[in-house]
Amino acid sequence: MGLSHLFFLGLAGKEERKLAISGYIHQIKEVRSALCSIRESFNKILHNDPDSAHNRKDIFRFQGYTLDYGISAAEFELNWYKKLLNELETNI
Repeated sequence: MGLSHLFFLGLAGKEERKLAISGYIHQIKEVRSALCSIRESFNKILHNDPDSAHNRKDIFRFQGYTLDYGISAAEFELNWYKKLLNELETNI
């Protein structure tokens, strides 16, 4: 959604706000799911080819950090936007 979109969401109607936030929640779930799938594949590669992983230890380590960051960021956003949507639905 981006913060600029959220910043101006107050100009939209109540239903439009909820739809926009619900849509973004759906997008976040898709991104998180994709990143988790990539992480699982990544872990399989590391497990199935430990020699290759050892030879590229630092590369794989930082690629793993990047995936973990993306997953954590998606989970944070998901929780934050769910809380916001709940607040909007509660305070109609």
